[in-house]
Amino acid sequence: MLRKALLSVALFSVAAFANASECTLNLNAQAPITVVGSFSNMRYTEEHAYGYIVNLWRSEDCLFGLFLSSYGISGDTPTGLIENLKYDEKTGAISFNARLTMGKVAPDPVKEVYEPATDTYGFTGVMKKKSLRGAVLHELRNFPAAKPLTPENVVLKLSQEESSGLQYLETYSQWEFEAKEILKRRGHKW
Repeated sequence: MLRKALLSVALFSVAAFANASECTLNLNAQAPITVVGSFSNMRYTEEHAYGYIVNLWRSEDCLFGLFLSSYGISGDTPTGLIENLKYDEKTGAISFNARLTMGKVAPDPVKEVYEPATDTYGFTGVMKKKSLRGAVLHELRNFPAAKPLTPENVVLKLSQEESSGLQYLETYSQWEFEAKEILKRRGHKW
């Protein structure tokens, strides 16, 4: 099972990204939404944060959300729109991609010219009521010296506190507006 999950993550990392999940393209702007939850394994120190957060909402049969990743100074956690989301409600199988910018890199160290990092993340796993369990694959596409891909097994637990903070959005258009504002500041730069 884990082998299949890792293979799926690897395949998703090379898939072309869409601007939105296919189902969101057909949602009515005034469609009511509900919070599925905020799933996290984020660890905090005085100044740093490490881990992932997946914030998910639902409208009708459509899931959508945001993916956050941090491994450094706390604050303004890099955030990406969840794309290519696939979910099987019967089995709980879920997979998605996200694009983030985790910092800057110099693709050619000799020239020392820095550009925004082109980080891609793929997640494949199972969603239960209180957790997302699976594998995260992180790829840094514009840094040739990056280490080989190593999937990371994760358990992201449902955070009631974080989930309650997502309740203020009532319609898909409100969610879309808020997501765009967050992504302007913390979204990918490529």
